[in-house]
Amino acid sequence: MSMVQLNLIIFGVAVLMYIRLSRVNVDLLVLVASARENFAQRKVIRETWANRLYPTLTTQVKIFFVVGNQFCDIPFEDRVHPYSCTLWSPNVTNNETDYQEALVSIDDPKRLPPEHAVEPQYSESYHDIQEFPYQKFSLAFKVLHPITIHRIGLHMFLKSSKSTRSIPVLLYNTVNQEEVTRVQFNNIDPGHSKSSFFYQPVEKFILPRGFEGTLSLESSINIDEILDVDAKETPVFCLPPVGSQVIHFYRKNKKVNCWLVPVLNFIYSLHDPEILATHLQKRDARHKSWLQQKIEEADSLAEEHQEFADILFVSEVDTYRSIPQKLLEAQVEASSSYAFQYLLKTDDDCYIDIEQILAHLYSIGHERFWSGNFRTNWVVERHGKWAEWDYDAIVYPKFACGSGYVISSDLSRSLVQMSDQLKTYQGEDVSMGIWMAALGPHLIEDSRWQCSKTCSHDMFSMPNLSVAELQELWNNKLQCGNPCGCN
Repeated sequence: MSMVQLNLIIFGVAVLMYIRLSRVNVDLLVLVASARENFAQRKVIRETWANRLYPTLTTQVKIFFVVGNQFCDIPFEDRVHPYSCTLWSPNVTNNETDYQEALVSIDDPKRLPPEHAVEPQYSESYHDIQEFPYQKFSLAFKVLHPITIHRIGLHMFLKSSKSTRSIPVLLYNTVNQEEVTRVQFNNIDPGHSKSSFFYQPVEKFILPRGFEGTLSLESSINIDEILDVDAKETPVFCLPPVGSQVIHFYRKNKKVNCWLVPVLNFIYSLHDPEILATHLQKRDARHKSWLQQKIEEADSLAEEHQEFADILFVSEVDTYRSIPQKLLEAQVEASSSYAFQYLLKTDDDCYIDIEQILAHLYSIGHERFWSGNFRTNWVVERHGKWAEWDYDAIVYPKFACGSGYVISSDLSRSLVQMSDQLKTYQGEDVSMGIWMAALGPHLIEDSRWQCSKTCSHDMFSMPNLSVAELQELWNNKLQCGNPCGCN
């Protein structure tokens, strides 16, 4: 080993020792997930369970509100869905008879325009059309503006056989699993042919804004029995770019938007296109008003941070979907300045009893532990606010409900070390469950971490509270020691 290498090692060790020695020591680090606009929620927390004058919070505990350092510059009305920050800018016509296919055929993948935004994007390195995935068996979607369904299509490579005389295709409501309509394909009546699909008509009906549906083969169908590929070439079919249409398609793999044999398709038209046109005409005014509101909000947030110095800004656009990444980055940031034994995560609409939680933590004799109220065999939803398309299993691993949980510092260090490799999912609580399943912590189940608004005198936490409700719980605790009431 050369002297240069030895000096570099000594310098590195010295830097690490300096960082460790310069960190502030606390028993409990509290990360409170908070939205930029939730000024009232942060204020009432500072006045109640996070009050600096409260004896326990002098040296043992450090509390940060975790906030994204960027606001979403798109008003809620112009987002693909309200929980992220993707612009909804549909291409519209003023004609209700202008029929469109859900999946768009691309005869020559080499000519895919850049704005089509398909993945994997075609490049000169793709010498073979087979670079595209071979099949897509179902279409799951959400309606952003009312549409009329006219026809349902089955790819021409799928044909009825001796064992499968008829191929049923059904459209069902993803939320309640109820069948909306179905069609049958067979060799006697294959349907109308159009761009590699056979289409069967359906009774015209309107799918309202917000409808979430799935188009699929009936579950009894064996795809291998009906797939009959006898052509050397076929057009590539692609989902439209996200936000460009009145339908949002859910994607299990966000890097794959094109297929050689998408099994199903449908033809639709806009309902009340003039209403959508009016909505789009007013978009610039909405954006101007929204931007002004967000600039004022940013100024107020800067003043709040200057006054209290308890906001931890992380490099994320502040939306619901960014919460998992926000809290992961917060652990990375906080660990560089604070040495702690335990890390508590909660939300800005929750009641927390710091004293009871500390007493609980000091009694634990385990390392690598996770204390919470755990949900088990929680079904993965494919619709609504908690729609999950990045996790393929039917149920999630165990995860603690979101009102509060604590992990030991060694588990937090493991997450920090792996932070660049960790994938986030639709919610922070389920993301933590998936990450922890790989780490194998010692689980400490405790029902005092309330998962609902059920009050108990010894509870550690309670979620989903209004500002007034949180203030009332705290007032009761100060008055008689019981947050549920003093009668």
